Amino acid sequence: MEKLDGTSMNLVQKNIKKLKEIFPEIFIEGRIDFELL
Repeated sequence: MEKLDGTSMNLVQKNIKKLKEIFPEIFIEGRIDFELL
């Protein structure tokens, strides 16, 4: 039986990483510019 560590993946960070890959121009100073998005 597989032991679970009780933590979940950090989905927010994972999604931000995907956005940076798809739309790198929307990130200004490491933050998302929602007006550009």
